[in-house]
Amino acid sequence: MLSQQISEITSSESKIVDGKPVPFVYKCHHGNASLEDVCKWTTEHQKEIEDRLAEHGAVLFRGFPFKGAECFDKFVCSFEGWKDLA
Repeated sequence: MLSQQISEITSSESKIVDGKPVPFVYKCHHGNASLEDVCKWTTEHQKEIEDRLAEHGAVLFRGFPFKGAECFDKFVCSFEGWKDLA
């Protein structure tokens, strides 16, 4: 199950701002996760991700299968109500 393969991590690159790490980091530990898998996970966890974004000001996705702008655009579009980057 992909949701068990994605976790919140602490990054040494994050800065502490008002007591919170910026950016907030999600790490995909599944080396063979497909774009479709992570888009489904994103849709299922949208509220949580948006809450982290509002709280921390930025969210970084490490280890996700984004192989270029088109893949990242599909990922962004998996958020209900978000607009295409094009």
